Amino acid sequence: MEKYNVMIMSVDKKTFDVVKTSMTSLLPGFLSFEFSTLSFGNVKLIEKKKIDLLFIDIDAIEEASFAFLEKIKSVDLRIILISSFEKFAVNAIEFDIVSGYLIKPLDLDEVKHLSRKILDKIIFLKEVQANELRTREYRLNFLAVSSVDKIDFVKLEDILFCEADGRYTTFFLENGKTIVSSKNLGGYEKILKNKSFFRIHHRYLVNLEKVIKIDKAGGNYCILGKEKSLPVAKRKQELLIRYLKIK
Repeated sequence: MEKYNVMIMSVDKKTFDVVKTSMTSLLPGFLSFEFSTLSFGNVKLIEKKKIDLLFIDIDAIEEASFAFLEKIKSVDLRIILISSFEKFAVNAIEFDIVSGYLIKPLDLDEVKHLSRKILDKIIFLKEVQANELRTREYRLNFLAVSSVDKIDFVKLEDILFCEADGRYTTFFLENGKTIVSSKNLGGYEKILKNKSFFRIHHRYLVNLEKVIKIDKAGGNYCILGKEKSLPVAKRKQELLIRYLKIK
């Protein structure tokens, strides 16, 4: 999974500390945090840092903050406003990039709940955008799988799924054979994500053309053939359903 960048713009460092504390457990190791004051010059900084989620504490700078929203509305990110006054929420909803509103004093659970909801949307939209590239890419029907002493050329249609094994990847083929590659699963996910492959779990990258059904009894599992079922991680279930255009 790629990292997601969070910026908190405030005149109060305590606000930054509360937001960071609340969010740290949401995506351990995959969130980076920046602190800044509100400045029109920060639009370029936000673009440079590739900020995905921006918190703006507007208490001391209400008028300037809405002018800032007008200036930044074309940037690809989501925003959560923070204030001591609910009245500013009415003006905030006019901006499409504003996804939520928090009232001071900040409650750790409320910050965490809203942040999780918006992060889920950000992650989903990024994955959808990546998958849409499939229609614009030239599709090879084979994959070069590199191991320590050789390179195997494997037809995509022969791959059932790939399994992560530390920094290695094991390919499970339709004929029952396996191939161990010296490249990690993340590398193959980048190569195959615009094909018919989908990362259903941190351990599994599945060829959806080989999935017979999704078993929802007792959890969600991709069934491949009569003997193999692979779990779909909870955070991937909705993405998979939307990807397959089930709803």
